[in-house]
Amino acid sequence: MEAAEKCLMTQHVFRALHQAMSNPGTVHDVPQEQEHTDGGHDILLALAETILDNEASFCLVGKDGEQLERIVRDLTGSRKGDAAPAFDAPGSTIIYLVAGFNGGPDSCSFSLRGSGIGPVMSFSVEGIGRDELCGIKDVNKDFPLGVNCIFVDLMGKIACIPRSATVIDLRP
Repeated sequence: MEAAEKCLMTQHVFRALHQAMSNPGTVHDVPQEQEHTDGGHDILLALAETILDNEASFCLVGKDGEQLERIVRDLTGSRKGDAAPAFDAPGSTIIYLVAGFNGGPDSCSFSLRGSGIGPVMSFSVEGIGRDELCGIKDVNKDFPLGVNCIFVDLMGKIACIPRSATVIDLRP
């Protein structure tokens, strides 16, 4: 990919990320203009290429983690961190690959309140457990401490919970 195309792609991804972070609990489309792998992780790699650089560290856990770590290092110049992202690392950004946002059978629904949110925003994520959301709720209770959460699916959709938002009313 040429430098101009790469710059345009990261601008599109950043714009979608900015919209999602500014409007917590809303789902946005991320343009997918390039193909990195045949493993379906293009959205994750485009996001990594947008927010990581040689001064940032990252850690990938789960399926295909080692292969993706190599690709992310090559794309961004960033380095692998020492441990998996944890809720005890305030200021971190955690990216979750989720199944979707349509309220399917494996979804967890909850409400959000805070900056950028009308009175209360209801939201549903498929493929993330209630325990994980309880962890997000707990770590973000003492704003400005906390973690930013980015949820992406393989269809190119993105939604965010910034650390300024409060998770309320968890429903299975």
